Amino acid sequence: MIHTQVEDAFSSLVESDWLCRVAQATLDAEGHPATDLTVVVGGDEAMRELNRAYRGMDAPTDVLSFGGEAPGFVTAPDAADYLGDVVISYPRAEAQAGENPVAAELALLVVHGVLHLLGHDHAAPDEQEAMWRRQAAVLTRLGLRYRFAEQPVFDSPLPASRASFGASQGAPRREGVAHPADPGNRARSVLSQWRAPCKPITLC
Repeated sequence: MIHTQVEDAFSSLVESDWLCRVAQATLDAEGHPATDLTVVVGGDEAMRELNRAYRGMDAPTDVLSFGGEAPGFVTAPDAADYLGDVVISYPRAEAQAGENPVAAELALLVVHGVLHLLGHDHAAPDEQEAMWRRQAAVLTRLGLRYRFAEQPVFDSPLPASRASFGASQGAPRREGVAHPADPGNRARSVLSQWRAPCKPITLC
C-alpha cells in the first residue's frame, strides 16, 4: 500500500493519486508490488531540517529517502514489508521542472526515491547509468518518454490534468539521496515534524 502526505500549502498543486501511481509503478517494475511505503511532499524549510539532521547539510534538497523498519521493530506476521519514506520538496521540484510540468518532475523524484529505498545508488558511473535506465523504464511505462540530460526532458506530455500544474525556470541539478533507517526508531517517526500541519495520510 502506498501512503501519501502533502503539506497543506501544496495540497492544491499535488495530486496524491498521481504520486501513488508513480510509486506503485516503480515497485511493480522492480518486482516488489506488495510493499508499503510513504511519499511525503512538503516545503524547503522542513526538508532543510531533515537534510541538516541526517546528512549534515544546512540546505534544502529535492528528495530524501529513509529506509523502513529499524532492526528489532516488530510487525504483524501478515503485514506487508514497510520499505520506507520518500520525502520531496515541492519548491525544489518546481524549480527543477524547467519547461516540463511540475507533475513530471515529481514523478521523477518519486521514482528516484523509491529506487534508492530498493538499494539502487548512483555514486559510481556504472551505478548511475543503471539507475538512470531504471528510472527511464518506469517513466516510460507511465507514458513519460524520458531522456536524461543535465536538464531532463519529457518527450510526451502528461495528461491535461497533470500538465496544469505549471513550471518555473532556472533549475539546479537534482541530488536524490538515500539514508539508512534511523537506528532504534521506525523510519517514519523522523517525519513526525511534518505531520501536524499536513493533511491526513491518503491510502491507495
